[in-house]
Amino acid sequence: MKKILLSLICCGAFGVAHADPALMKGFVPGGNGVLDAKSRTPSGQPLFDGSGRPTGNMSPVALYSGFVSAATVTSPGAYAPADLPLALTVAGNALGQTAQLVPTGYTVTSASVVAAGNACPASSVFTLAGTGTKIIVSDGNGLSGSVVTVSVGGTAASASDVPANPVTLTSSVAGCTPPQFTLGWGLAGASVQLPGWGYTATPSVTAPASSLAGGVASSILAQVQTGPVNLASQMLPSSALGTQAVSFAQGNASAASAQAAYGGSVPRTLSQKWGDRYNLADLGAKLDGSASDKALIQSIYNTLPNFSLVEVPKNSKWDGTIQTPDPNKSVTWLYDGSIGGDYPSPGGDGDVSITLNSGLYAGEVTKNSRSVKDPINALFWNMNPGFCGNYCRNYAQMPAINAYAISGPTSSGNTSAISAELDSYGQGPSSNYDVALNVFAKKTGQNSVWGIVDDIQDFSGKSPGFAGSWNEFDLWANGDDIPTFDPQYGTAYAGHRSMLYMSMGSLDGGINYWQPNQGVAGWTSGQYDRPAITRIMVGVNGTLWLWYPQKSGTTGSIAPNFPAPTEAVASYDGATTLTVSSIVSGTISAGDYVTGSQPVYPFQIVKQLTGPAGGSGTYQIALDSGDGGEPSFGSEAVYIAPRLTDGSTVWQFGERFNTTIGSVMWLTGGGGDAVDTVVGGEGLAINGAWIDSSNNSLGPTASVIRVAAGQTAVDFTGNNTLAGRNQHTLAYQNYGMAYKVGGAAVFSVMDDGSQRTAYSTPSASGSTIDDATVVDGPFIVVSVKADAQGVKVGNEMGNEGTSHTIVNNSSHTLSVYPINGQWLFIGKSAAAPVVLPAYASVKLTTVSSYNHAIYAEYHPPAP
Repeated sequence: MKKILLSLICCGAFGVAHADPALMKGFVPGGNGVLDAKSRTPSGQPLFDGSGRPTGNMSPVALYSGFVSAATVTSPGAYAPADLPLALTVAGNALGQTAQLVPTGYTVTSASVVAAGNACPASSVFTLAGTGTKIIVSDGNGLSGSVVTVSVGGTAASASDVPANPVTLTSSVAGCTPPQFTLGWGLAGASVQLPGWGYTATPSVTAPASSLAGGVASSILAQVQTGPVNLASQMLPSSALGTQAVSFAQGNASAASAQAAYGGSVPRTLSQKWGDRYNLADLGAKLDGSASDKALIQSIYNTLPNFSLVEVPKNSKWDGTIQTPDPNKSVTWLYDGSIGGDYPSPGGDGDVSITLNSGLYAGEVTKNSRSVKDPINALFWNMNPGFCGNYCRNYAQMPAINAYAISGPTSSGNTSAISAELDSYGQGPSSNYDVALNVFAKKTGQNSVWGIVDDIQDFSGKSPGFAGSWNEFDLWANGDDIPTFDPQYGTAYAGHRSMLYMSMGSLDGGINYWQPNQGVAGWTSGQYDRPAITRIMVGVNGTLWLWYPQKSGTTGSIAPNFPAPTEAVASYDGATTLTVSSIVSGTISAGDYVTGSQPVYPFQIVKQLTGPAGGSGTYQIALDSGDGGEPSFGSEAVYIAPRLTDGSTVWQFGERFNTTIGSVMWLTGGGGDAVDTVVGGEGLAINGAWIDSSNNSLGPTASVIRVAAGQTAVDFTGNNTLAGRNQHTLAYQNYGMAYKVGGAAVFSVMDDGSQRTAYSTPSASGSTIDDATVVDGPFIVVSVKADAQGVKVGNEMGNEGTSHTIVNNSSHTLSVYPINGQWLFIGKSAAAPVVLPAYASVKLTTVSSYNHAIYAEYHPPAP
């Protein structure tokens, strides 16, 4: 056994005292007096393992050892700026820790002229600003044969202070243009970043080679001192993971820069650093995935303090499961590699597991803990009053989380920016519901709020193939939703499964009626506020109204007399005048406040300027204190009501309680754009109805289906082919509801109640159109859209009560119209024709001389 091993014996807080020569020679009390492979502790444990290293923990954690105490630069060397910073490598030792040295600065050791100067006197002195470097050139300009001398090397504190070559120095001589130089930089000094321990001799120190033409490497001599080394107070290396020396040097330069920027940097000991987090391997876990190791990890978990941060080394096969978790303990497991198993399990109850292997994974499990939290939380709080929105072309929303995926031109497979999967195994149908994606927005201010924006933009410029642009909702299941023998079957209601369920109604959460001596919270609008305001319901004449506290306070003992608001239509000029165009109900008084979608903040009626008292007219208004201005608005519905003092609070009218929704689903597109099918489907057997409104009450202006004149309302026999479309239809046209077959009406119900059906008689006879045009009275001309054809109906139509039938037995379209311009067909303008398709007829039933009207029945051709 070499004598150096004798220095490992620890007998005090700071190492062995010098005065005990017996211990220095290796005497072990209670042993055989000699340290060798057979040496035992007093308890019988071997003192050394098979490699000659001490076994067990060292207590106290101190030893008497050699360590690097200083370093001296014996030759600074000469380096190009690109070689810096220098990484100094200290030789290690088999017994202990390797020391680390870092440069403390650099100095100029060589200079050569690469471009001559001009008009510089002999022996000119040139200076490099910032480092104090001085260069003397014998002839001043640095021409061939001149001598260049570094008179003062100066000092650059770090590699970032060293300029790149070539360098132009400065001269104090007027008119002198200095030459350009290539400078060589040497090591100014070296400091001990980590002294190490276990050295028995002076270790060698190596500096890297120089890339400078003619450059040389630095030489450094380490100094070793022997003394007590307390392991617990050793400073942490620049890289705790034991990376190469070059990384140590670079890390130290960064640390030095940070410490220079922040003077409060504090060195910390190894024991302090290790106390920040635990390492599962350091605590004894083998991490081989075995059952015995899981039991060991369970015991380690039992002793961990609450809120511990535990690192799991890479190549671990532990699946992360804690079999018996503590619901009162939260541990964060930080994996250097992946979590073992196909489905990574978070650790204990309420624990969070995090791994950066193949992307970020964060998981949490809740077993018995009543404390519920989220594995990942992201908060973006916009309190910036100057943040620009869509009116300055900033249309993007600022999210708390932004997921951005790119499917590149060479990609394959399916790509998604967000994937949400919920595996629901719970068995609580009446009390629980699991949601794969929950979107929850609360609106209190006047900003427009959109629950979901699903925006697909197709730039392909091509007709897409299958599923080219879809928004897809899938629901896969087995069996009936409502069995046919269930008593509820056939009732029009949502059922238990719903492909797309939309719910809407009045927001009544937290709304109560007025209560005496109740504390209420009013609206606050400070930059750091999150307003939580009180709302109360007030019933007036069968209508529920909402009122808000204009300021926080406590209600009185007697309720104020809350009135119904005045309902009016008004416009505002953006300055001081409100123009009320109509009063729907109520009257207006000075002191009342105006609310609505505009103004954003209620403003006050000061006085009436024009119009009947309290009615339509113009009013002078005043903005509330702090309201910087309200934008003008045109004719809008507004509510007008007073503010009511109640104890120490003041109530401001809000709006109606019952809610209306502008539209449940609204589809829009650009001019000329088309949609083939708005609502369609296939393969379904509809047990109820395609559209069922039987559960709803329809108001006096409501309709189940609303179409415009000329639009086909119903196609009865479409067969999923283009040729089969609109062959049997129902539509409103020509002042009546018409059932059409093949585009021709076979039955119509007119607005006056008359009915028109197909009818056939012999063709009418008469002379040419030219003859008919000169006849007086309410005569009818039938013109054929062919040359030299036409008929007229004689003056027998001049008698009221007579009738006549005109039949088009041709394949042409006929026009039937009154000759005299003052006459008209009922429902048409004077002299406007009735158009008869091929083989249709019109029966002229009545002629009224009183109003110069001709009544007729239209009969389409027989189907």
